[in-house]
Amino acid sequence: SDVYKRQLVALSILVVALTATIVLIVTSINAGREARNKLVATSLAREGIEIVRNIRDSNWIDTTDPSWDDGLIGDNTAIPVIDGVNSITLDFSENNFTPIKLDGNAYLQGSTAPGTDTQFYRLLYLNPICYDDSDPVNEGIVPKETDNDCATEFGANYSKVGVRVISEVRWPTADSNKKVIIEDRLYDWQVL
Repeated sequence: SDVYKRQLVALSILVVALTATIVLIVTSINAGREARNKLVATSLAREGIEIVRNIRDSNWIDTTDPSWDDGLIGDNTAIPVIDGVNSITLDFSENNFTPIKLDGNAYLQGSTAPGTDTQFYRLLYLNPICYDDSDPVNEGIVPKETDNDCATEFGANYSKVGVRVISEVRWPTADSNKKVIIEDRLYDWQVL
């Protein structure tokens, strides 16, 4: 009878140890997956900012002399169109989060982009940064809820000197939706 009791205690200890080990392994796998997803989402959000910066910088060096904000004007929301074939542009007709696709090792986005939908969705918000021409210390940003320009939002003596870019990436998880938001301000430094 003592032998059976000892075996039962030993078996109980073994079951508790195995259960704790399995819980630890599952928790580690889930934490690793979540860390990976957050890293990918952060990189995709940062890429959204860099795409807008690249369009602004390309406008400065373009010999046909476009405005610094050419291609950055439209509704206040856009998605970057990255199809792997054409140059990267912003699609202002999209005002909803659209899926980011994976084609080989490349993340692509837009209606013409090939690949398989990932769990990530991206949307950019672009809002004018305005300065008071009579008092340059006063800066204002047109709210993302409106499509107003500087003069309409703040008055006739305000002009656009930059753009605030908010890049938001979302992805679903088992218990909720996660998101990463990165904001940057890009200026027409040639006039400042």
